[in-house]
Amino acid sequence: MEQMLSQDDEKAPDWGASTFEDDYRRAKFDNFCYEPELPYYKTSEATLLDSNILKERGCRQRLPQVIMPGVRKCGTGALLRFLCTHPNITGPIAEMHFFDSRQPTNITEYRHKMPYTTTSQITMEKTPTYFYRPFNTPDLIKETLSPDTKIIITLCDPMRRAVSDYLEMLWRDSDHFSKDPTYSTVKDTFERTVDDFHLQFGGIQSLQEIIDVGIYVKHLMRWYDAFPSDQILILDGTHLSKDPYPELRRVERFLGLSPFFRRDHFSYNEERGLFCVEFPSNACLSHAKGREHPVVAKETWQKMCEFYKPYNKVIADITGRTFEWTDRKSVV
Repeated sequence: MEQMLSQDDEKAPDWGASTFEDDYRRAKFDNFCYEPELPYYKTSEATLLDSNILKERGCRQRLPQVIMPGVRKCGTGALLRFLCTHPNITGPIAEMHFFDSRQPTNITEYRHKMPYTTTSQITMEKTPTYFYRPFNTPDLIKETLSPDTKIIITLCDPMRRAVSDYLEMLWRDSDHFSKDPTYSTVKDTFERTVDDFHLQFGGIQSLQEIIDVGIYVKHLMRWYDAFPSDQILILDGTHLSKDPYPELRRVERFLGLSPFFRRDHFSYNEERGLFCVEFPSNACLSHAKGREHPVVAKETWQKMCEFYKPYNKVIADITGRTFEWTDRKSVV
């Protein structure tokens, strides 16, 4: 069931790496496989250490122990960057798309896409399409990586998520639209994209991908069928966007890591409407994030509210967490 942060969790960590950049650099890089690079959550081939040092430290490219399969537009990109500032976490910032067959073609190539790590570091991989496609992704991960793989899934308000997804699709170039059937279904307005005008009394196009992704219960069941519940962590993307600290502490507990994160590691960018990293180095998401949402027609918003309501009601039973948007009764 959902765990609240205790008073001990709310206390600032006494680890010097949480406060002083010199201590942080020692904790992160004295047993790491890369030279320091700003922002510190990044790794690159250009900063990879000499082969003799890699061998001495036991550095090699390991398959991920943690998979972040989404949900798309619920803050997974920010979450991974935040987590990779932890001295014991690393992973590719780019999406790998291995299990949906869009990038590496075999497990060896997939492994070679991972950063070098020591045994004291956890490798994570994030690809938000894994959450909903292909249908057997959870089983593929279990069989290909390990039955012990840990899963971190971030959920957020499915209605607002759909609007963010729509804006993302509009932002992509027209060539991308023409190559992927997902984007060919995007219309000039959000309402025309999601409304099903062919129904006698109006409705929502449930087969439209930006709507289907938000039927969380349908997709979550496959993950819980493949992995025991103690290997799945459900995060609240809405809380993450308002205050990253509690969700990051949940991840630390879930992975059994030393507490590192503090509230003052992050600051809210009023202009962008999102949180940026202040420690151990300043970093913020690209300007493709934090887009201003359009005003959605009240009628469409109400139809979406009614559409998602029955699915949202059972999420707490499945995940052990409650979300403020699961019992929405009307248009907001």
